[in-house]
Amino acid sequence: MLLRLVRPMKRKGVSQLYFVQRIPADVKSSLVGKALLVPVGDSLTRVEITNKTVSVRLSLRTNNESEGKIRQAAVAAHLEWVWRSLRERPRSLTQKEATALAGEVYKQFTSALEDDPGEAEQWRRVQKDNLSAIAGDFGGSSMLIGDEARKAAALAERFGPFVDLVLARKAIRVDEASRGKLLQLSAVSTRGTERAG
Repeated sequence: MLLRLVRPMKRKGVSQLYFVQRIPADVKSSLVGKALLVPVGDSLTRVEITNKTVSVRLSLRTNNESEGKIRQAAVAAHLEWVWRSLRERPRSLTQKEATALAGEVYKQFTSALEDDPGEAEQWRRVQKDNLSAIAGDFGGSSMLIGDEARKAAALAERFGPFVDLVLARKAIRVDEASRGKLLQLSAVSTRGTERAG
């Protein structure tokens, strides 16, 4: 098999370096209508995939050649994990894996207010919302019939975006049972989320 090395590209009239990689044909259909979250440096870049999308194209957010090569390699490695996860069936998480990922979710959940934690009242609201989600009384879940359905919907509404972000960053596809387990563990990990006031 012939492997082609990919280098950061320069676009005419733009100083920043760009990453371009063709989407493999065997995974394209499962990506249409979705967005990829790709780590670039210290942040995430969202890439929407449509029927017309042929390649993943994004700015490497640097014009430094050395830094561009490092970021290029990191993006390429991440996308290789994404392609691999799409080729495999969704998998079940072990308790150890789910617990570790719940720790990552906790970091995502709390990092937004890490530098400027705000007032104690804000943390009391966060704590109240977390407990409401655990009880199944958060958002639109209170309209559902059945305790299990209500709790599952509340956890998904409150913690789902954080869980999905961590899974996307790690390029892991999990089955519904594992996602439910991860939501529950994430909720438990945030139970003590409060600021010493």
